Order: sequence, then structure tokens, then C-alpha cells
Amino acid sequence: ETLAELYVLQGRRDLALGIFLELQRPGTLEYLETHRLYFAVADKVALLMRLDPSRAVTLLVEHHDELPPEEIVAQLEAVEPQGAVGGGAGGRAWLHDYLHRLFVKDAQAGARYHPMQIGLYAEYDPKNLLPFLTSSNHYQLEEALATCEHHGLVDEMVYILGRMGNNKRALRIIIERQGDTARAMEFVRRQRDHELWEELMSLGLESPDLMGTLLDHVGGFVDPRELLQRVPAGMAIPGLKAKLTKIITDFRTQAALVEGCNRILRSDRSALAERLYQQSRRALPLQNVYFGEGAQRKRASSTL
Repeated sequence: ETLAELYVLQGRRDLALGIFLELQRPGTLEYLETHRLYFAVADKVALLMRLDPSRAVTLLVEHHDELPPEEIVAQLEAVEPQGAVGGGAGGRAWLHDYLHRLFVKDAQAGARYHPMQIGLYAEYDPKNLLPFLTSSNHYQLEEALATCEHHGLVDEMVYILGRMGNNKRALRIIIERQGDTARAMEFVRRQRDHELWEELMSLGLESPDLMGTLLDHVGGFVDPRELLQRVPAGMAIPGLKAKLTKIITDFRTQAALVEGCNRILRSDRSALAERLYQQSRRALPLQNVYFGEGAQRKRASSTL
């Protein structure tokens, strides 16, 4: 402490700051920010984090131009978890917090670490992994998929498989792991792929409950007759009578709407055709008619 005070009196604030950090002295961060000694902590990230992890990360992110992410990440990777205040935290947890907040501030500043972040998000902050995956393009899809499979993150697996073009596997995951038929149908609708409808209907043939759910919702997406014709003989579908009644009612309503729209269309077409005809029969003012140069000279001479 005496040495640090002597450094302060000599104006060698960077050396004093190093001792303050080793002593974990209160007020060190204020001293650092007051004298803008950011360069002096570039190699003392672990000491800075142990002093106050939240404020330290804020400082490192705000000044990432002066404190390059490469140096910060290398030091945080070397920190052992038991070295953190309170035990259990530190190391990778600090690294995740730093990279996450750096990504929020500047998505490109730590782009080289995006593959690493997928594992960190899966471990420490799964709810923010999907937004990260949708915002970044700096990672390998296969590696990200393997990480999500390892941690059982279904939504993220579906998204990655969709980006990879493996929609059939994504659909099976939604059905088999989540049992969410409504989401499966919405997924298929967004893809606009008839083969996926075939895959979904094939999955429905394996389960009476799934087939019943499909009958409840499929009418707005595909012709229900395609599904009904494929139902195996003898399959016991719960509430089949009510489902068929609803399909027929919906079909009649849809047909009535289409017919009503067609009547309106025919009426509008006739009205517009009559309006066009009446407009074409109207006389044109003479001064708006173009006669050409010869006709104009002839008209001018006759006027004279």
C-alpha cells in the first residue's frame, strides 16, 4: 500500500493501479476511470473481474477498441472457476458474459468467437441462444447442431436444420420431441413444400392422436380428402365424427365465401367494363387533338 501511494505521488498511476488491483482495493475502478488508465489493465483482466465482474465487463465492452477482445478472451479462458469471488463462477461464466455483452454492443467485434459462444450460451444462457443463432452467420451449422443436440435444445435444432435444408428431420423433431402438431403444421406452411405435407401426413398415419389433430387443423392448408383417403382401415381416431362434421362445415363455409367473392368480382367487372365503354364514347375537345405539322400549318393559313 505504501508503494502504491509513492507511485501516486510520483504520478506513475498505472503502476499504482496494478497494486490496487492486486490488493483488490475498493475504489480501484473509480480510480481507473477517473484517470482513464485502460491501457494499464489490458494484461490484468482476471484481477479486474474479481474486483467487480459486472462493472468490469461493462468497462471492457465499452472500451473494446482500446482493450482488444483477443487479449480479453485469452485471459478469461485461463481463469480457473475456483478463482472467482464466491466460488463456482468465473472463467467460462465471465467469458460468456463478456462475449454476450460485446455481441449486443457490436455484433462484428467478436465475430471470430461466435462458434465458441454457441457452447457458452447453451451452458449458461440457453434462452438467448436462438436469437444469437438467427443474428449471426459466423459459425458452422454442423457444429452448432451438434452442440444443441448435446444440450437437448430442440427449438435451436429445428432452426439450424431449417437453415441446412433438412426440413424433414426438423419436422420429425417437432412431432417426436415436442409433440406440438400446431407448430409442426405452421412450420410446414412456412416452408411451402408439398413433400413436407406428405411427410407430416405420413407421420399422422403412425398415431391415431396425431391423425386426429391433423384432421382438426389441416383443412386450412391442404385438401382434407388427401388425408382422409390415406387413413388406414380400422384406425380408431378419437372424436372422428365431430372432426368430420367440422371439416364439412368448414368446407361449406369456404365454398360460400368463394362464391360470394366471385359474385362481387363479376359485378365489379361488369361495372368497370360499362364505365370504360362510356368513357370511350365521349367526345374529345378539339384543342387537345394532335394534327401533326402539316395539319397545323394548313389550319393556321386557313385562319389567316
